[in-house]
Amino acid sequence: MWSPQPTIRRLTRSTAAFCTRPVHRVTPSTRAPLQRNCVGLLTNWWFKVKRLNTLQCGICFAWIVVAVTFAAEGRGADSAAERKAMHAVMKEKCFNCHGEKKQKGKLRLDTVSMTPQSATDLAVWRRVYEQIMDEEMPPEDEAQFSEAELQKTLAWLEDTLETHSDLNLTPAAANYVDHDALFSGEPAGDPATPARVWRLAPQAYKAFMFRLSKELQLHVDQRAIMAPWADSKYSTAGRIDQAEIEAHLRICKLMLSRMMPLVKNNKFRVRSLHPVYKAGKAATAPQIRAAVKDTCQKILRQAPDATEMQEYSQLLTNDLKTYEPVTAIERFLTKVLFHPTVLYRVETPIAGSQRSIMPPRQLARAIAYSLTYSEPDEGLRKAVAAGKLSTKDDVRREVERLVYATTPYGQEVSLDADQRAKLDALNREFWQIKTPEARKAANYNQKLTKAIGGQAGRWIQLQRAGYRSTDGEQVNLTALLRPRVMNFFQGYFGYRKSPFKCVVTVKELNVIPAGNPEWKSWWFANDTDRLVGWVLESDKEVLRTLLTTRKTFVIARYTGNARQGLKRHTGQIHEMQKWKHFQTALHHYEVSMTPEQWLLGKEEPVEMPKGRRMGILTHPSWLVSKSGNFDNDAIHRGKWIHENLLGGRVPDVPITVDAKLPDEPHNTLRERMRVTRAEQCIKCHNRMDALGLTFEQFDHFGRNRSAEIVVDKEKTAKMKNRTPDTPRIMTTKPFDTSGHVYYSGDKKLNGPVKDAFELIEKLAQSERVEQVFVRHVFRYFMGRNETLADGPTLVAAHKAYRENGGSFNALLVSLLTSDSFLYRTLPADPERNKSDP
Repeated sequence: MWSPQPTIRRLTRSTAAFCTRPVHRVTPSTRAPLQRNCVGLLTNWWFKVKRLNTLQCGICFAWIVVAVTFAAEGRGADSAAERKAMHAVMKEKCFNCHGEKKQKGKLRLDTVSMTPQSATDLAVWRRVYEQIMDEEMPPEDEAQFSEAELQKTLAWLEDTLETHSDLNLTPAAANYVDHDALFSGEPAGDPATPARVWRLAPQAYKAFMFRLSKELQLHVDQRAIMAPWADSKYSTAGRIDQAEIEAHLRICKLMLSRMMPLVKNNKFRVRSLHPVYKAGKAATAPQIRAAVKDTCQKILRQAPDATEMQEYSQLLTNDLKTYEPVTAIERFLTKVLFHPTVLYRVETPIAGSQRSIMPPRQLARAIAYSLTYSEPDEGLRKAVAAGKLSTKDDVRREVERLVYATTPYGQEVSLDADQRAKLDALNREFWQIKTPEARKAANYNQKLTKAIGGQAGRWIQLQRAGYRSTDGEQVNLTALLRPRVMNFFQGYFGYRKSPFKCVVTVKELNVIPAGNPEWKSWWFANDTDRLVGWVLESDKEVLRTLLTTRKTFVIARYTGNARQGLKRHTGQIHEMQKWKHFQTALHHYEVSMTPEQWLLGKEEPVEMPKGRRMGILTHPSWLVSKSGNFDNDAIHRGKWIHENLLGGRVPDVPITVDAKLPDEPHNTLRERMRVTRAEQCIKCHNRMDALGLTFEQFDHFGRNRSAEIVVDKEKTAKMKNRTPDTPRIMTTKPFDTSGHVYYSGDKKLNGPVKDAFELIEKLAQSERVEQVFVRHVFRYFMGRNETLADGPTLVAAHKAYRENGGSFNALLVSLLTSDSFLYRTLPADPERNKSDP
């Protein structure tokens, strides 16, 4: 029996380097999509593909199409002359301290191969690269690189590390691109993104399958459709491997099990397949071509091009001669479900061009998937069909249409004053009913329909989707219209990544007020989501507002429970339980509100006390996410600020360092962090610790505090001697919130700060911080790190943001209409575009 496993493994290995790898600088080693032996792959596997069953054939077909599309040759290492020149520079600048006679830091460079042959060699050169980029080496009291030597050394190191796939392409690594050079306004080449295949986001994959199930009336349980992969933020970060293909295979099999009975009974939405099924071997060419065209239109929402039409038609014709009609059509549908666009965002220049704007179809998908997790909407599809999506002005028109949309799907609910009054009265009446039985007997559903008529169902549905209104006024959530925007802010600030909290410390620190059952970190993350949406609604000074506002939402209603919008107006049985949760949140935020205000009032942000909170960096969600299981994490709080707001770099911890603080629960965090001030640690920790320690006003549950709670060592020891199982006895010590900004890249920012609030004020007023924010937006929506060639794009995006009063929408429009977004390139060397014979 033929097994799919060897086929899958072979195809997986052969296509492991589809994604492009954007570089940090414009160098001769800038990479294009890599793939070798594609013609050989076709030759060796074509006859096997013919013999495969339906699903196996689909796998091979999809992988081969993508492989051929993006076939390219890799580039070799640098010349011997370049290595010899670099060795001379290293000998003059480095070997005196890291050579045969002296090995400072236990590092010897003269014996490390200039053509790395091992992971150890790569690790050494990568460390050298980081030290030079961070201006740690050469030391100030030693001979320095000239500008020419510095550029040549960095270029060689980057080429070497990239050649051996060791240059990190995470967002943090993009900070190695010189910030001042990026925003100098001087072009360093034509901005464009290398041709690539970018794995679809999991949400986009599921949305495609859900759409098929609904439009084709397959009635597939949505819980059975899971994306085969977990993330797809960077185009370089994820590939579709054996496990992912097998998962997609299972989903296709499920979809086919629902499609084929409909085809047999002529109930399938692609009606042209039924004549082919009935005719079998006698099916005519026009029938087959009509079936191919209609199937691609319905499943892929695009007509097949000439090549696809020929391939699909030939395959279906041959299968009808070999198999029963059911099997032949099933094999054909499988091939369509394995079309590359089902799995990837395929982005190339126009055929025959080295550098050009993407073809209209690809451009429509790029725009749609940049702003949503859905396929191109009707407006984009009409623009492609009419030939009105081929210029920058066309793109601007469509991007602005999507960015400035105000209602989801054009649906609105409007209530007049009388209806709003009746709705408020019903809410008050329902609040007075104390038992579930009495609430059920109150016929609230009928009363609601009677009060606001036929709009009741639509209004409740909008509330469940994120549109809330206790007084009839509709609130527009930008995050819900464009979920990728919200996901950017969630990923950028990282406030949804909450670590586990030790149950013992929850009790010791009295986190949960008496009478309340639990504490959940996601309450505060949901509130931050709502706050981000609220700031985006105004779209003014977005970053500055997020950093400095004292507003917050409390237990945001639309996310506390997936069905809460419905429950609030049809069956609020658990409201008192939610109110206890709400009280816990109020305690954290240090604000007050009555149950009636929370239930009946219009949902608006509340003001937190001055001097106690300021922006997301002092919001419980961010503080909790940047903390540990047992205590604060000043190091990672500072690291986040240094990398994400200041655009700095922090090298990885050396493998020889045991990076942990002493287990001294009787000392404050600042006292335990004395180990980071050792000589071998302070150079890096200066960049982080002095920033993170300014937040010691808050504990690791995100609460304000007047002193740091620590273990009373003496009293606890005495109690343990008498009763070993007794809880620890706690006491307090004063904390110190003073800090300092080092290596910010902006002289106005450098210097001491007395606390987190002074630090945040300085950051919020800094132009550099805004520019770094723009760089992060670029990385997220472009799916790659920026290069020096993208400098003009970043300058224009920051200018649009500033000239429009800190408008995130203007920033998005600028980025999504830039050459960096619109253009794709192939390698300049024609030999790199050829497949092996």
